[in-house]
Amino acid sequence: MAYKAPEGRGYADVAAHFRTLIKGGELAPGDSLPSVAAIREQFGVASKTVSRALALLKSEGLVASRGALGTVVEKTPIVITGADRLNRM
Repeated sequence: MAYKAPEGRGYADVAAHFRTLIKGGELAPGDSLPSVAAIREQFGVASKTVSRALALLKSEGLVASRGALGTVVEKTPIVITGADRLNRM
């Protein structure tokens, strides 16, 4: 039988959770995200899944890696949805 991840536990789901917190203002610019270990425990996923989720958020300009400070919310997140892009035009 092939392995199937639990419902709602993929990297896109983890990224969506933090994206929602950032866009909703619950995580402000400069705020640190939880550690990889804490995120892994919270969602019941592997470290690689957390890494992929954080990489996705970084590619969207929402977070940045700050060495010993961990991953922090960027000051000016870039537009991430098609609707947001249309509104900018």
